[in-house]
Amino acid sequence: MQLLTQDYKKGDKRVVSSGLYFNEHPAKESQIRTGETMTELDALEKNPEVFQKKYNRNQ
Repeated sequence: MQLLTQDYKKGDKRVVSSGLYFNEHPAKESQIRTGETMTELDALEKNPEVFQKKYNRNQ
């Protein structure tokens, strides 16, 4: 778990935000593999029929 604090300027105003983020990824997962997974999901999102076939969502 991480506490992430951001402090940035938006126009003339200063914005400060913070939040808790959970690291739930496997220890051996790499950023490259995560990127590949996200690219695959983006492609599947554009074609719902292929998505349903791959993940059997209607069964």
